[in-house]
Amino acid sequence: VKGQDLTKLFPHKTIPHLVWIIDNKVSFITGGEAFNRLNLDKVLKKDQINILLKNEDLAYNSEMPLLIDGNGGGGDELLYHRLLSKSINSRGSGSYSRDGVINYFNATVEALYYKAVQSIIPFSGKENRTIIDLPDSIKNIITPPQLSYSGDYLKDSLLEVWKSEHMYCYNFICPGMAKPIMEQCMLEDINHYFGLRYGINGNIENRKTACLALCSIDIDVNNYQTNSSDRYTRVSDTEITLKATPMASFIGHLTRKLNSHNLPVVNATGYQGLVEISLSGDLNNLTHLNTELKKYGLAIMPHHQSIDMLVIKEIL
Repeated sequence: VKGQDLTKLFPHKTIPHLVWIIDNKVSFITGGEAFNRLNLDKVLKKDQINILLKNEDLAYNSEMPLLIDGNGGGGDELLYHRLLSKSINSRGSGSYSRDGVINYFNATVEALYYKAVQSIIPFSGKENRTIIDLPDSIKNIITPPQLSYSGDYLKDSLLEVWKSEHMYCYNFICPGMAKPIMEQCMLEDINHYFGLRYGINGNIENRKTACLALCSIDIDVNNYQTNSSDRYTRVSDTEITLKATPMASFIGHLTRKLNSHNLPVVNATGYQGLVEISLSGDLNNLTHLNTELKKYGLAIMPHHQSIDMLVIKEIL
């Protein structure tokens, strides 16, 4: 077309880019595969022709992230996705996870590591099963001392800056993938990035450590064990009442009550099934708690045991 830039009239991303003009009208736009003797003969004879049209996303920018702001599609095309980003503009933080989806927003480095190993280390009492072997300059970034707003303008302004620099969002989508496998992938992702940025690495290590163990002290008493399916949970500052509850959940409740001891709580009874138990009173007091547990032939006792620990340390 005289005096006109054909690339503006017929924009395209790839070549060959063939524009078929028949009887002064644009009839087809195709790739190079359509240019063959059979199709040319049909065009010259004005026969009916079936031809594969060229279809491409002209708005796609290969230098920009895929599917962000509609680049390459709206998200329906997504099959598998792993993303780590800066924090979003929100004072809140949160998480959502299940098989096929992991989504955490505005999380500290420490919190992301906790999330990545929670299928191995229960979230309750996680602090007591974590070893942070880092110099203070890095530790103060990984485990900030204060994350709540105080009302002091200067302190809160500095907190906002810190959050923008050292809090993150993580998103992983893979329909059908089991959550523990996704967490392994998440641990790889954050180790790659935080290894580059902070020179750190977090992994599960089996360490022999001091802990508190739930033990059987009377083998003839097992009235806490149950086969019932009628589950019930009631937990408060002064009560733990459980019916048809997994032993692992009971250990989690004990961990929260004994958190001030700064020790992991482990199950040394040898029983992994369902429990039915009711404890009341000052359950944060170990002496009183043992008085309550004695009714079930149980006790919390000091112990040393090799257990899985989350260890965050410098890369050597």
